[in-house]
Amino acid sequence: MKKHIGEIQGIGTQVVLPGSINKDGKEYKVYKDLPIKEISEEQLNTIKQKYSKTFEVKSPNWSNYSQTPISEKLSITSFVNTSNLKSYKDEYYGEHPIHGSNTGMNFFMNPNKNLWHCFRHDSGGDSLSYLSIVEGICDCEDFSLNGKRLRGEDFKKTLKIAKDKYGLVLEDYDLEKIKIITDRELSEIEFDEIDWVVKDLIPGVSLVLIAGKTGAMKSILTTYMAFCCCYGLDFLGKYPTKNTKWLYFDEENPKRITQSRNDIIRRGLGVEPTEEFGYLLHAGLKLVGDKKSIAIQTIINFIKQFKPDVIVLDSLVRFLGAATNENAAGDISEIFTNLRQISIDEKVTFIIIHHMNKAPDKKGVDRVRGSTDIVNAVDIALLFDRDNPTSPFINISQEKNRYDSEQKPFTVMVNSNKIEQSLSFDITDTPTQDKDKNTQASEEVSKWLQQREWESEDKEFKTSDVLEQFSNHFDDKSERNRKIIQGALKCLIEKEVIIRLTKGVYQYIILEENYEDEN
Repeated sequence: MKKHIGEIQGIGTQVVLPGSINKDGKEYKVYKDLPIKEISEEQLNTIKQKYSKTFEVKSPNWSNYSQTPISEKLSITSFVNTSNLKSYKDEYYGEHPIHGSNTGMNFFMNPNKNLWHCFRHDSGGDSLSYLSIVEGICDCEDFSLNGKRLRGEDFKKTLKIAKDKYGLVLEDYDLEKIKIITDRELSEIEFDEIDWVVKDLIPGVSLVLIAGKTGAMKSILTTYMAFCCCYGLDFLGKYPTKNTKWLYFDEENPKRITQSRNDIIRRGLGVEPTEEFGYLLHAGLKLVGDKKSIAIQTIINFIKQFKPDVIVLDSLVRFLGAATNENAAGDISEIFTNLRQISIDEKVTFIIIHHMNKAPDKKGVDRVRGSTDIVNAVDIALLFDRDNPTSPFINISQEKNRYDSEQKPFTVMVNSNKIEQSLSFDITDTPTQDKDKNTQASEEVSKWLQQREWESEDKEFKTSDVLEQFSNHFDDKSERNRKIIQGALKCLIEKEVIIRLTKGVYQYIILEENYEDEN
């Protein structure tokens, strides 16, 4: 009988304990009480190679690692001798070139991904991290899960060696400017005041996220904001704007819809078409690749050509590559790293329009669709909520603000005039709890108007007529009742049941056509 040296068991494996009885009635007893031995993956591979007839090479989980923009320019094969390694598919494996191996296969390298992995220390990373090990600046275990990584002075030393010894070209990095700054030095820096495009809402040279479900009027309100900025008008009559030039990358709406949308917004503002607001419609541009990629360079060239202060991306998903996953942190990190660099280099603000998920139990920024890195990467996050596509109310909340404390949530009233073909927006002080009352009141007022005997075919009426008909009907307090009636009249204007002729004077109408809300 061969000597029994033990078993290899994983988590969840069933075992027989002392005191158990087998099917023949025999009791299991402790023969030799020894502690359980834990073995490393490297040792496990040694056992597999020696005893297993079906042993296969096990590749590392390369998704645990990612490249930095610097490491992409430095091939790991520049300082790893592949002749000492075995090839497997598109990878190489063998003895770790620095600290050796008990198995002869604890080191893996993938030239295509430009990554490495060590099974002994369960560590790995990009080409720059491995160069720091080769040059004795860091140890292999520094790149394990809880390792110190490549930071500070170690990073600077490794970067200099990569440049001097391996010919790394660093167009975007000035080693003389990379330095540690102390708290004292930081406290003595005098910063300029924040340069707001829209006061308290949209900063200059920043990344801003506007997210909402379909029908929340994200695109329309962003366009309205753009025209306010182009003409130096207060946004929503409350937020001062800076006279700025806008470029709108629209991958969602056709030209006809965009033209119609802009016309009704400009009529509502009382402004003419402007040369300060440009469009790139359905250009098919993507935010993938490094700064030198054709896609990114094309975007930069358009920015240099038009010289905008603000760029709108509508919507984020349209600018992702075919292989880009909006739920993958690594993919999203690449996109927003590109946006941040372009923002800094070209001194522009990006407004990124995005969607929210449909999960009812989510709250705040957790409702934003995709990876949490989307919200993490931006400076400002504005969420748009609208109960339904016909509601005259849009709730806006600033869920993130790196520059100041978040603004209090506010509600926007949508004012559409079918006769004048115009659209405008106002901030309403109507409390949220009153909105349902306004909607219910509008239904009663609408029924009254429908059944009313009109003295003329014009079907004109005054606010005072409604107040008289519904005196203390919606609330015992006359002032509260008056506000609910005013809210009901605004609802009926939005639903195009009535139009406002002059202050306090309305006309009851029946129209077959309605606006279609976009985004």
